[in-house]
Amino acid sequence: MNNILKPKGYDDVQVSVDRPRIKPDGYVCQILKAKTETTQNGNIALVIYFDIAEGDFKGYYKQDYEEQVATPEKPKKWRGVYRVWLPNPDEYGTEEYKKATKRYKAFITCVEMSNEGFAFNYQETSLARKLVGFVFREEEWEWEGKSGFTVKACLPRTVHSIRNGDFTVPKTKYLHPVTYGQPQTQPSDLPQFNWGNTTINEPHAQTDNDGLPTILTDINDDDRLPF
Repeated sequence: MNNILKPKGYDDVQVSVDRPRIKPDGYVCQILKAKTETTQNGNIALVIYFDIAEGDFKGYYKQDYEEQVATPEKPKKWRGVYRVWLPNPDEYGTEEYKKATKRYKAFITCVEMSNEGFAFNYQETSLARKLVGFVFREEEWEWEGKSGFTVKACLPRTVHSIRNGDFTVPKTKYLHPVTYGQPQTQPSDLPQFNWGNTTINEPHAQTDNDGLPTILTDINDDDRLPF
């Protein structure tokens, strides 16, 4: 009987066979970093790097990244990312500008209502370490002849809404959304806030003595992360 050759570096390889795949649901998350990025065609996005802060999937994206680092031959990518496309000043007055502004304000409002005493000062760095809720849905993808499904954050919500189950998970987003010849309809992608002068009294997230969330403090101090 011939012995199977043991690959070089076999003992150094880290594998995960039991880590559950994240499910479409609502999650309380913590923003690790926020920055703006400009595409080649001039569109600007507020890019939110986050991780899950509570529940069975706490630290999910950090663990995912650490597993990528343990496999050096593959490119590494932080997968906990949410993008908010900002309104283009050149489109002021158009429907696209109004929609982009509403989505932007919806996200910022969710962050402000989830962190007691926080008021956004239009500096993206001020969003770091803040809590926010995200609703995740399943989305179809295609890349270089391959395809499959992934679960991604798609809608912002307040922490209070997530903790109380006050949200709806959208249906799966298909690349070719046709069912029996009819386009699929998706629920509204914006929280239903009152944008008038009415004050919305909603509980804020619990914080520690210095006013910062008591979640994922180890992640914020980790120099191994890609941001």
